[in-house]
Amino acid sequence: MKRFLGMLTLVGFICSAELSYGQVEKADQEFEQLSYFSALELYKKAFEQTKTVPILQKIVECCKRTNRYKEWESWAAKLIAADNKNPDNYLTYGDALMRNGKYTDAKQAYYLYGRYSNGKLFESQFLQASCDSALNQMNSPITTATVKTLDVLSTPYSDWGLTKYRNGFVFSSDRPWEQKTIDKNEKKLYGWTGRPFLKIFYVESDPEKNSWGTPTLFSDFFNGEYHTAGAAFNERQNTVFFTRTRFVNTPETGTKPVLRLEIFMSEAWKEAKPFKYNSILKYSVGDPAVTSDGTRLYFVSDMQGGYGGTDIYYCDMGADGEWGPFKNAGPGINTKGDERFPTLMGDNVMFFSSNGRIGMGGLDIYRATQEKGEWKNVLRMDYPINSPQDDFSLVVTKISGVPENADKIKLEGFFSSDRFDSKGADDIYQFTCVMPQFQKEYYYKGRTMNKETGLPITNVTITVTDLSSKVSTTFKSNDKGDYEVPLKPNRQYEIVMKKNNYFASKQMFNTGDKLRMDMLQSDLTFDPIVLDRSIRLNNIYYDFNKSTITAESQAELDNLVGVMKENPEIIVELGAHTDSRGDAAVNLALSQKRAQAVVDYVVGKGIPATRITGKGYGKTKPLVMCEGGNECSEAEHALNRRTEFKVTRVRTDMAAATK
Repeated sequence: MKRFLGMLTLVGFICSAELSYGQVEKADQEFEQLSYFSALELYKKAFEQTKTVPILQKIVECCKRTNRYKEWESWAAKLIAADNKNPDNYLTYGDALMRNGKYTDAKQAYYLYGRYSNGKLFESQFLQASCDSALNQMNSPITTATVKTLDVLSTPYSDWGLTKYRNGFVFSSDRPWEQKTIDKNEKKLYGWTGRPFLKIFYVESDPEKNSWGTPTLFSDFFNGEYHTAGAAFNERQNTVFFTRTRFVNTPETGTKPVLRLEIFMSEAWKEAKPFKYNSILKYSVGDPAVTSDGTRLYFVSDMQGGYGGTDIYYCDMGADGEWGPFKNAGPGINTKGDERFPTLMGDNVMFFSSNGRIGMGGLDIYRATQEKGEWKNVLRMDYPINSPQDDFSLVVTKISGVPENADKIKLEGFFSSDRFDSKGADDIYQFTCVMPQFQKEYYYKGRTMNKETGLPITNVTITVTDLSSKVSTTFKSNDKGDYEVPLKPNRQYEIVMKKNNYFASKQMFNTGDKLRMDMLQSDLTFDPIVLDRSIRLNNIYYDFNKSTITAESQAELDNLVGVMKENPEIIVELGAHTDSRGDAAVNLALSQKRAQAVVDYVVGKGIPATRITGKGYGKTKPLVMCEGGNECSEAEHALNRRTEFKVTRVRTDMAAATK
């Protein structure tokens, strides 16, 4: 009887072993096909039957790749208990602890990783420093930053990468959608996550009013069979760049597929074209970001020759419309780790995510500025914008100065994260924060040109006045008409440009509200001063048959006052004209009264009476002849009924001109 029971036990053990072996074999197949979601469940069932270290290692890896942070930590702890001699087990356990915000325990795990491994001391110390830095941030969070979930777009699925487009935003999501290209019963799921593939969605929105519409699929035309995500637009929004994925078998991987990324672009919503440097059998390219004019494209790739796992690259479009050679963005921005998800604010400020710097865990968001073609000045965004989990795809929608501190700037916008308070795998978050200025000095530059001829004007005097300090500085444009004026951030300036025989140009400029750096570039045109050339004043109205100036006319007359103050050397005649209807003598007298009324208004605004005279012309100088058999329409009568000014003399004695 005992021998019989022993046989039953042996048979049961063999059946259990065969069942476990079959599950592991199937799980390995799923793992090799990148289906980590289903592989994880199979490995768990196999581990119930056969508790081996190799199965534990695969469970930990599946949890890691599917971002199941709490399960990752739990299974990694079991792996340490089962095999406490393998230094890599301490590394993955430390990573899991860090993703769960347990920095003290993570630091200990990283210490043991360095102790038990050969040649990994620097990496161990680097990871421990990240734990110390993260602890400091979480214990002393910056009070100038606020973060909240954008609930209207949050689902149990992955929602990320909000990007401005027309009257709303586009974003990427693996939420279910109404497929039109295949049968509803054949909807494909992504084996890696167990959810649908990513698609690009559009939602109308006015964030200032907290108004959001219902998301819809952006375009069946752009969205592909597998992942389609990460849209980027040029400023005119007539060209879109985005990333698609494909599973491919390469000569190196054989029957084991790899997931590769490619960039596609569409101009004027024509058929999407592949990016010139796609090379799906060799490497991935993705995460596009484009400059405002669409002539420089930044992208991420894991091609050989970089600084780490994935680096940020760029290429420029030539005059022939073709992309030129690509270049690595350099060691100022790329590390031994992964750099991902670049976004541009203007053309000289980049936000990106990296796991290759001292951070809080996973991908952290950083900011860099470009100076003379080189990316540098990398600054980490602090907690609570960065978290122990992945933080990425930050976009700025509003920038403003900080009145009490000119060296700071306030940003508002959105970013994406899979932190623990998210409703799904990834969520979109709104943020505000105050951080150091992107640069200590702006340069307002351009070219001064004749408005009529388009030719450059040289040696223009440029007077810049800081309105807070009342300090003025004078510059001149060069012999090509080019100018470059340094300005401080968070300042209100008055900029006056003058040249003999040209009307002066004045503008107010605020360096605290510039979202794009290239907005500081402007070509300025100047109207030449031509003696006795009449210049019409628009929107000058009088009460019927009277010389009283209406309130609607005052804004235009204030412009005339401004011109005379900016050009104190000019002597002006103000001319008033009537239409051709009515008695000539009556019209002449009425027009003289109207001209004098304008003169009185201008003098009342502080212009010396010696600089302006008024003359009524009645109907003696019509623009359109309405007499002698010609009948005029009301529109033509309105053209004749006008108020004009002309420069009759330019004084060279500026001291006398102001009297």
